[in-house]
Amino acid sequence: MLGLELASQNPDTPSIDLHEFQNSHEALEFLETELYGLYKNSEQYVRVIHGIGEGVLKERVHSVLKENPLVKAFELEQNDGSTILTFYPHSSP
Repeated sequence: MLGLELASQNPDTPSIDLHEFQNSHEALEFLETELYGLYKNSEQYVRVIHGIGEGVLKERVHSVLKENPLVKAFELEQNDGSTILTFYPHSSP
């Protein structure tokens, strides 16, 4: 997706950094909370930093993103340590 590629190249894309969490459960709870806040803040794109490691957190993050009704699409960034996502547009009141 072209929009995700452009957001990936933009240093101002908001980020959620999870790779410092010791517990993946806490990291995923933090992710869900932050995603909701960024969506409510009308952000369109978000970078989720999960780190490279063995890929366990990355796989769990991708599972959460697949199930999140706010997330329209996501893709792994070239560095493999982060994922860029886009939200569905806000509905008009």
